[in-house]
Amino acid sequence: MDFSCRVEVCQDGLHLIASGQLDDRSGDALYQAIRAVLTGCPDVLVIDLTEVDHVSAEGAAALVDATHSAIAVCVSVVLRTSPAVRQRLAMLGDSDLDGPETGAETRISAPATPGRVRR
Repeated sequence: MDFSCRVEVCQDGLHLIASGQLDDRSGDALYQAIRAVLTGCPDVLVIDLTEVDHVSAEGAAALVDATHSAIAVCVSVVLRTSPAVRQRLAMLGDSDLDGPETGAETRISAPATPGRVRR
């Protein structure tokens, strides 16, 4: 299966929805899509990977880098994952993405910063 990615505007924030296989090439596409979404300065970015059925180490690294980029610019991230994504992230051992919540959704709140009003 190829990789596809789309963005939807929803009440709870921007949703970036991906499906297919996340590897080195598609990981770069995901990273670029997330960086493009961040230019709109959303308060919340939902990264929905529930339809991703395979993740390579390179694809997971791109996801981690993009998620950290969002947090760095004070965007809260909701990460919705498939079993394949959860398994790969667990292998990476990233404590930020392996949040305290169990199941298919992890919420990563951006730190409050002066000058930016959190909603």
